[in-house]
Amino acid sequence: MKTCSKCKISKGPSGFSKKKAAKDGLQAQCKACTAGYNKANRESIAAKQAEWRQENLESIAAYQAEYRKENREEQAAYQAEWYQENREAVVARQAKWYQENREAKLAKNSKYQKANPDKCRAIQAKRKAAKLQRTPAWVDFEAIKAVYAEAHRLEELDGIPRHVDHVIPLQGELVSGLHIASNLQILTAEENLSKSNKFVPH
Repeated sequence: MKTCSKCKISKGPSGFSKKKAAKDGLQAQCKACTAGYNKANRESIAAKQAEWRQENLESIAAYQAEYRKENREEQAAYQAEWYQENREAVVARQAKWYQENREAKLAKNSKYQKANPDKCRAIQAKRKAAKLQRTPAWVDFEAIKAVYAEAHRLEELDGIPRHVDHVIPLQGELVSGLHIASNLQILTAEENLSKSNKFVPH
């Protein structure tokens, strides 16, 4: 049993949050008192946290980069699983956004391409290089061809343009996927153009 430093009530270990630095490995205040304090001081706590993050942007970025590097496979597996479980909702949200912003997005893209032809070519070259770098020696090219063939079959069937997209982007911010059949998905052109080169669970 442990006595809370605030409410003075003795509770079992499950009534306290963990704290590695403490001798007993538990927080001084119980979970109920901590929750009450957080609720009553929500705005000031949020302000302090925001201020701390702003002052420690570099160290936070370094920590996150190191964590992603050390847990790349675990993150990739989690993200792939999350996407498969939420694919319909994600695609629907992206398609809706694209429908609402289609003309503006196409106009913006066209304007950028005309104004920056060299940059666009560089991006295309970078993507081609990334695909080569993210293609493992053990890749099954026949399986990849089958995905593209299926996309073509569907397009011929209903006349709706299809794109073959990487579930986990080859150049993602959190983690980069591989150019393999299991990381490919068939999207309509509209769905694919509505998404960015990011994969962040919500």
